[in-house]
Amino acid sequence: MSSKLENLIQRLHDADKWIARAEQQLNEARSRRHMIATVDLPEAMAEFGSSIWKDDRFECKVDFKVFGNLPKDEAARIDAIDYLKEIGEEPIIMANLEAEFTKGNLREARRISRVIQMQDPDGLKDLRVSQTVHHSTLHAMARNRIKENKPLKLEVLGLGGLTIASVKERVK
Repeated sequence: MSSKLENLIQRLHDADKWIARAEQQLNEARSRRHMIATVDLPEAMAEFGSSIWKDDRFECKVDFKVFGNLPKDEAARIDAIDYLKEIGEEPIIMANLEAEFTKGNLREARRISRVIQMQDPDGLKDLRVSQTVHHSTLHAMARNRIKENKPLKLEVLGLGGLTIASVKERVK
């Protein structure tokens, strides 16, 4: 019985070691891929003078990707919203109206939400107006401004950017 137990322990240990080596190799491969996609290929495509390249087998495209969201910190978020207004992007800003009602007052909350402008909100405890921008809208605006060479401070908006290449195999 002990040899079977020892064998199973050894097999588990060997499997763990194999997985650790495979994970390390996968991480190294991902790192190499990232370097090719974000540095090597974009630089080569820039030297080539194009952002798209095709042959019989592959299509390669280099794009600028935007990532991130408006800052969570309230002061930074207000600065980001103000910046959007300064650069003429106010139409993408959404206004949110949030009302907090006393406990057990769901019926009143629903009633007032339908007619808040015309009613005396007895159950209304607090009313807040905030502004935000949907992350997809923010990303699209940033990509468009960059494409049009318009000034944009990504960091103020809580955004980052990355030039990255993608490759697709062409269907024959």
